[in-house]
Amino acid sequence: MNYRKSRFRYTRDQRNGIFYLLLFMLVGQLAFYWWSASTNTTEPIVDNELLARFEAERDSLMALKQQQDSVLIYRYNPNYL
Repeated sequence: MNYRKSRFRYTRDQRNGIFYLLLFMLVGQLAFYWWSASTNTTEPIVDNELLARFEAERDSLMALKQQQDSVLIYRYNPNYL
């Protein structure tokens, strides 16, 4: 006699639930892929005022970076106290 029950046996409702879950996930992934591919634009924005603002922001950040790099950091050596 076989007294062991299989752990991988599901009821019909459970199998339907798993099937619908996988189907829902697949449809969601396909919809996301279709939506992201249709909204992807490759045209560059040519706005001189916006470009000037970005360049000014970049220049100010580069100047700040150079200012931070010019600070001398002395190593701490407790033997020289």
